[in-house]
Amino acid sequence: AGAGTDPEVRLSSLGLEEAERVRAIMSAGRRHNTTSTADQAAAASTPQIPATGSSASAPTVPRPPTLPVEVYRQPNHALLRMALANSPVLALPVVATVVAFMLELGFDGPLADVWGGPNAAVVGIGAIAMIGLVGGTAATVLRFYDLRLQRSGDDLGLQYGMLTQRQAEIPRERVQVLVEERSVPGRVVGVVGLTAHNASGARQRTASTLPAVPIADRRLVAAELLPGHDLDVAFLRHPPAARRRAVIRRLVPAAVAVAAALVLLESAWRLALLALLPIAIVSGLRAYAVLAHGETEDVIAGRQGVWTERISHIRRNRVQSASVSANWFQRRLGLATLEIHVAQPLGRVEILDLAAADARRLATELTKGTTSIGEPASRPPG
Repeated sequence: AGAGTDPEVRLSSLGLEEAERVRAIMSAGRRHNTTSTADQAAAASTPQIPATGSSASAPTVPRPPTLPVEVYRQPNHALLRMALANSPVLALPVVATVVAFMLELGFDGPLADVWGGPNAAVVGIGAIAMIGLVGGTAATVLRFYDLRLQRSGDDLGLQYGMLTQRQAEIPRERVQVLVEERSVPGRVVGVVGLTAHNASGARQRTASTLPAVPIADRRLVAAELLPGHDLDVAFLRHPPAARRRAVIRRLVPAAVAVAAALVLLESAWRLALLALLPIAIVSGLRAYAVLAHGETEDVIAGRQGVWTERISHIRRNRVQSASVSANWFQRRLGLATLEIHVAQPLGRVEILDLAAADARRLATELTKGTTSIGEPASRPPG
């Protein structure tokens, strides 16, 4: 039992029929409590007529459960493409090439004795990469195999898994943030990840994830998880000063590392580390190109990332508070970070390097529950 795919309470060693019965009882009770709270709020704002007879003391009857209806099924071939494309072990062939380059240029030491030469290094690390790729892909496919999104009344449910089958409920009224993740490999194979973060009293992560949604289906799935909101928000680029900060934040540590290597190391291959400098610059420019935020009457969205774009769609009516922070470097550039606080366990979402005036405006609006859509400081869309 919990607010997402990670349980707050676990009952083990139940029979299948008994587990389903307990789940149905808890689901019906939660729906009953939600309905009773809404009815009480409506009754508090409506003039009441005194009731007479036995009906005045009749208890509220829980709504009967609604049979789940499948609204979306994640294609297994999309899951396989995602698992292959996003595997971190794909970087190992690059590592093998670097090791071989170091050995070829005369790197002498224990590593050379282990691998026996550059060719052996490439073959060995390449073999490790293939084993890791197959194992990681198989684990992902087994976990999320045949994932189905179902609707039962006002609630959603996820059902997935091959060896271990899981069934999790998503109370739509408790979804506070919807996160869309677009990695570079994922874009190549045409899939994105969608995660709905739910409010919960638990400390652990309570989120429901669809890891491999085809790009053509993303709006359909998002409409179920966050009704009435379009993922394609009109994003606004952040000020040019944010580009300068994004590049400097990556270039300075890279320059320090390269300078230390040039001073401390004697091998000729240390000059290859100079390639870190243009990589840092390109990384900063990419981070700025992604950096943006958008607003609608119901949602505020923030976008950031380099290798993976992470777009957080935060429901305004789930925001608990908002604050603005700016370190010394941000203040010099007229920038600030907007911190949007939501219920635990997610806690908060940050939107980096906004214009300071925009950050203060948004914090005030989110705190007071007001909007001024269409009146942000003028900047080019992006």
